[in-house]
Amino acid sequence: DQQRNCLYVADYSNHKIRKIDLNNSNTVDQQRNCLYVADYSNHKIRKIDLNNSNTVSTIAGSSQGFEDGTSNQSKFSGPMGLTLDQQRNCLYVADYSNHKIRKIDLNNS
Repeated sequence: DQQRNCLYVADYSNHKIRKIDLNNSNTVDQQRNCLYVADYSNHKIRKIDLNNSNTVSTIAGSSQGFEDGTSNQSKFSGPMGLTLDQQRNCLYVADYSNHKIRKIDLNNS
């Protein structure tokens, strides 16, 4: 909803429609005009371009497991939470099943 600057998401497992306020989200990158999302079931971190295209791309995660590396080499196991540090230009990920906090350098993704 461009007038309200929000995004509506279907929460399949909880049978709800969620509203994300893009003005107050800690996963919205104002510089790149995008939203970062943890894709738990597919073990990937996604980026949604909030410009007119709304393109979804994968910035990290190739398959389930644990491995550091480039975006197409890294592996996650159930990433759940994200927070964006715009000063350090990085994204922190709660990698649930690996019991780790992971860092993604957005300069290299």
